[in-house]
Amino acid sequence: MDRTVDRRAFLERMTALTATAAFAPTSLARTRPAATRSVAPAPLPTVPSSVRVQATEPAEMTLVEAAHAVRAGDLSPVELVQSCVDRLDRWDGDYRAFNLVRATEALAE
Repeated sequence: MDRTVDRRAFLERMTALTATAAFAPTSLARTRPAATRSVAPAPLPTVPSSVRVQATEPAEMTLVEAAHAVRAGDLSPVELVQSCVDRLDRWDGDYRAFNLVRATEALAE
């Protein structure tokens, strides 16, 4: 199997995966009835205090660190999204990893 990672190979593999998933039997996607779904968010994993302050900017935080910071009120969701958008703007010219970026829409939500 070819393990080379390049943009063209990645897009070809993702297209094949998407096409396969689109035509998969619907019985694979089973959901519980609406009445039995849990409404409360799942508790976050415990993060040791030594891990919480590793990132120098919000875009570098792990998901757990960001979730804790938002829930604790130390970081707003808008600040987190803005930090990610700024990082994307800073690096996408070099990597060209995204075809479409909806920064305005992400910040509006």
